[in-house]
Amino acid sequence: MQPAPPSVTPGRGALRGAFAVLLLAFIAAVVGAQPPAPAAAQPKPEDRKDEPKKEPPEPKWPTEINGKSIGHVLKDLKDPDPVNREQAARTLPSFGPAARKEAVSKVLVERMVAERDPGVRFAVYSAIGSITFESERDNTEALRILNGVIDTAASGSSSRYQAVQTVYLFGNRAEGSIVTLIGVAASDASYETRRTIASALGRISFNDKTGPNMK
Repeated sequence: MQPAPPSVTPGRGALRGAFAVLLLAFIAAVVGAQPPAPAAAQPKPEDRKDEPKKEPPEPKWPTEINGKSIGHVLKDLKDPDPVNREQAARTLPSFGPAARKEAVSKVLVERMVAERDPGVRFAVYSAIGSITFESERDNTEALRILNGVIDTAASGSSSRYQAVQTVYLFGNRAEGSIVTLIGVAASDASYETRRTIASALGRISFNDKTGPNMK
């Protein structure tokens, strides 16, 4: 007869391994049995209160520029020195809404005719084109003067070119200038003048509210 194999007593290491497996299985079973945590309640669309839209703050326009009020700048428009007159014309639009007042528009419109220096005159034209006057009468008068310059100035002259550039700045407010721009000025000897006329016609003929002008 074969002798019975000797009995093997499990070592402590084997017992610890088996106990660890059982412990992990128990923990997994306990965790799996727990109900899932409820999801955070999402607010209903009607419960959400729209935050009020913050309007951008109104820009604060200066009351003085380089230590001069708008009244002093208007006086500089009649200064004997053309440098001071030109600087005054270029400064006026920076006063914002205050430059739209009738007291300013009248002085600028008068300066359009009285000014003899071409550089200063162009600065006056640009100031008028940049400012939307409160007085429609002064806007109309300014455009009338500009149309006269465009129609009668010598071919290739800077005066016509400057006047056309200013009409361009008026945009669709200068609808009455269309006929003038496509008149004798359209055949001006200066390419730059003709190019600016084309740009002015494109800008004048489109209105943000009513669309293109069929004229």
